[in-house]
Amino acid sequence: LYIFFYDSSTLPNPRPDGPEFVRALRAVMAENWKKSLLFKDYSDYFYDTFSITPQRIAGLNSHLIQRMSQATTLSFKDDHGSWFETPMSSIKKWTDINGVGNFDLAPGEIATHSEAINGHVKFKGTFLSTIPFARKYGVLESPLELWIENSTISRIATDVPGLEHDFNKYLDANPSNRRIEELGIGTNEGVKDLYARNAGFEERHCGLHLGLGGGAKGSHHLDLIFSGGVLALDDKPVFDGRFVF
Repeated sequence: LYIFFYDSSTLPNPRPDGPEFVRALRAVMAENWKKSLLFKDYSDYFYDTFSITPQRIAGLNSHLIQRMSQATTLSFKDDHGSWFETPMSSIKKWTDINGVGNFDLAPGEIATHSEAINGHVKFKGTFLSTIPFARKYGVLESPLELWIENSTISRIATDVPGLEHDFNKYLDANPSNRRIEELGIGTNEGVKDLYARNAGFEERHCGLHLGLGGGAKGSHHLDLIFSGGVLALDDKPVFDGRFVF
């Protein structure tokens, strides 16, 4: 078994395809892909991420998906005045990432797609993308406001210096970048906070994340991982900082 750890976020010139030593090993990893595990940017949070048993995560994911199937509306709100909702009739099949059979992947997420998300959210949290928004802006404490119409971001606003310019540049680069291509719920209770490491495990942080882009050629996937908020089914909370059943 080949196990590789590295922190690309600490490199002087990070690249999407990784550091030189990983590129040199790529052929060996491809040939022995069943024996190769690559852990990137976990740092001190590796043990936290894998501290919850796959059985716990699988049970939680399954219960959430079952509850979703019996509901009419999924909604989100927070203390900053954010809100959105989407009819469950618009929801596609849920993808269940529970760690069972995917031992090289940080477990703890269910994800889907909807064409009918509408609302106005004041995003506080961090980013996940090969575009280094997370490394530049960290965990947002001052919100990035998003107006959402039928799963499309119509406009944005923020007081964070530079962010409105950078984010609009991303949105304008491809029509798909304005689209919410992923509606996700993190379910890994071991990921206790957001750290702006631009690391995949942060997407498993419990609560909401919205993935923009990636639905068309030339677009670019960018996750917005929310630090808080309440998710509800038919106005009954299922997550308010912890899962409520």
